[in-house]
Amino acid sequence: MAGVSVVASSRGAFSAVGKSVTLALPALVTRGDVLVALLAHNAADAPGATPVGWTRADGLGEGADVLDIYVRMVDDNEPGAVAFSFATITSECQGALVAFRGSSPGAIREASASAAFVATAALTTASVTTQQALNLILSIWTCSGAPALALPAGFSPIDSFTTAIVSPRSMLIGVRLAGVTGPAVFPDALAVTSTTGRSFSIAVRARPPVRPAALVDIVPGNIGLIAKDTRRAR
Repeated sequence: MAGVSVVASSRGAFSAVGKSVTLALPALVTRGDVLVALLAHNAADAPGATPVGWTRADGLGEGADVLDIYVRMVDDNEPGAVAFSFATITSECQGALVAFRGSSPGAIREASASAAFVATAALTTASVTTQQALNLILSIWTCSGAPALALPAGFSPIDSFTTAIVSPRSMLIGVRLAGVTGPAVFPDALAVTSTTGRSFSIAVRARPPVRPAALVDIVPGNIGLIAKDTRRAR
């Protein structure tokens, strides 16, 4: 089975208090790529209606640190941006849109998990169980304040940013090859000063292989096995 890869990403946050989070379509995406939207917010801020064409795949975390995950496959008429609204908004909200190649919306999230960290510069990386060593692990850390953040060893950067429309919050996103099957445990991310927040890890699964339809069946004949055409008569 071929692996899954990251194509590109974009970021977003409230343009003003009480508004939706708009995420631009990342560059370089093509038909068949899978978009994963990551919306980090306080549990008190309830998401609004799911945008047309998107599927809410999961909701992780609790309290001040919740991550909503939405997925969609890119088509020929892909809009240039998507807006995620909230029914109520009282806290900072951040979002990122990551495009993957080699997966499908129904299979992309094989497993997910979250882990809290409190008043520390060592930001726990959530452990997640993966069934394939060639899966990708997408990890997200959200925390209060605006400390500089660094990924754990072995992770490649996707994005890191701070917003402060309501109050300062930071988001760090990285990815790595799972490399193992079963429970996958990773080192901590690092902050330059102590902070409180939560990490989220998602096992991103490759698309199942497509088996081509057989054009012939091998059947017994008078002179041994022969090929029988299975295509419909025209």
